[in-house]
Amino acid sequence: MTAGMSGASFDPQISVSVVTYNNEHCLPGFLDSLRQQTDVRWELVFFDNASQDGTAALLQQAAMGTLIVNDENIGFGRAHNRSAAQCQGAYLLILNPDLEFGPGLFAELLRYLENHPEQALAGPRILEGAARQPFPPRHFYPGEGMIALEPGLRGRSIAWLNGCCLMIRREVFEQLGGFDADYFLYQDETDLCFRARQAGYQIGYTETASVQHLHRQSQRELSEYEYARRLFKGSAVFWGKHYPQRDVLRMVRFQYWISRALLGLNRLRKYWPNLPAILSDARLRGRNEICREWLEKHGHRRIGLSGVPGKIALRQCRLAVAWILLGRFPLDDY
Repeated sequence: MTAGMSGASFDPQISVSVVTYNNEHCLPGFLDSLRQQTDVRWELVFFDNASQDGTAALLQQAAMGTLIVNDENIGFGRAHNRSAAQCQGAYLLILNPDLEFGPGLFAELLRYLENHPEQALAGPRILEGAARQPFPPRHFYPGEGMIALEPGLRGRSIAWLNGCCLMIRREVFEQLGGFDADYFLYQDETDLCFRARQAGYQIGYTETASVQHLHRQSQRELSEYEYARRLFKGSAVFWGKHYPQRDVLRMVRFQYWISRALLGLNRLRKYWPNLPAILSDARLRGRNEICREWLEKHGHRRIGLSGVPGKIALRQCRLAVAWILLGRFPLDDY
């Protein structure tokens, strides 16, 4: 049985939730991948976030599952929450529309979670972009390069998965209240995974299933600067929710000053071309401005270094020692 089937006899094992925004160009390949899924009962809900191209018309023509067309872009997590409210399956599969995958994806993820009842959610092997760069599960959270959110630097369990493709038990999704609506696009899945672990669940991963993620297909019109702002804003929201507030202030101040310093270093490259460019000017400006806006919003109009050096400097020293001992940088967050 596949998506689009209905009636009293249809009992889906998996509910597939897809949020679209200006994805007309990549939907044909995605729809072909969906049509190939067999050996599992599944239903499908599309939630279109007010696309300005032909996405909604293409989905109406495809007539696969349920289509909800919204009149505004409400972001990734809120849209999936709305979609999930229509779902009946025991498992909720979150998918990006800029994916392509083989016929066994749904069945393999279902089999994996059924064989691992201690795990609340799981994801497949993800290959990003034209270069098919692997995006493995992360073991650290955003911000742990400055202040540890969990103890230790080795042997930790999976912290979070890429939200382009993850399957979660629907009862757990509902227990957690779904995605946090305070995120618009980035770090929604990081937050969901963190809260699942806080609730006592484990996170799984299987390489027997894989997806090709075309990456950033709904944001092709964004400049690198605007992309950097959105990405870093998601991280700042995550910090504010899961780190002590005093530490968040330290972290934002540190990022504000380090991004300013790196911007200055980049400007020196026209005199010394061999100086390394750690991050582009666009990314550094995006980060710096998000930090400045956060500080002003929280009443810190004089942006000093007060409270930054001690705790964060100690963390930097510990990471440097671990880097030397391990032969690689020990963290894998953004």
